[in-house]
Amino acid sequence: MYMWRSMHQYHEVQHHIVQQVRGLVNRSPKGDSTSELHKQATRDLESAVSAWHSSFCHLIKFQRDFIQSVHGWFKLTLIPVSSDNMDANMEPSDVYAFCDEWKLALDRVPDTVASEAIKSFINVVHVISMKQAEELKVKKRTDNASKELEKKASSLRSIERKFYNSYSMVGIGLPDTGGSDNGTGIGCS
Repeated sequence: MYMWRSMHQYHEVQHHIVQQVRGLVNRSPKGDSTSELHKQATRDLESAVSAWHSSFCHLIKFQRDFIQSVHGWFKLTLIPVSSDNMDANMEPSDVYAFCDEWKLALDRVPDTVASEAIKSFINVVHVISMKQAEELKVKKRTDNASKELEKKASSLRSIERKFYNSYSMVGIGLPDTGGSDNGTGIGCS
């Protein structure tokens, strides 16, 4: 009962995290880049799944160790050491049979398959986390480059205005030659 309650609690935590991630995905318009909030949610998911994997592995190990110990204890206490002490027709108790079935059932549990599937999921979430970190770095570099470009464009516009203003001020002070030769041999057209 304790095992199923624990598993239920972990599944509820995972469900809550998945709902939060879905909420982030549904709220952000298409094409939105990864935010720090996305990255944190992915890290939280990776952490929760890692804790789940660790708990799962410990649960299976402790269940096997426990039943092995109980099985060994029953074997030592219920089955006679020599046939002199007990009647040869004596059957092991129902508890021993139940314990034996429990041990066999635990031995048949495909825990390595489940463990590998959980680890595979952790690896996928980790790859997503790494891609998000990479995307955030690229976004930061792009933002910095964009700011630098805007600074340079603003500086260039300022220089153009100064140049245009100084050129137009010089142009105002020149006399109109009307396209005639003013004795220098240079004509304006």
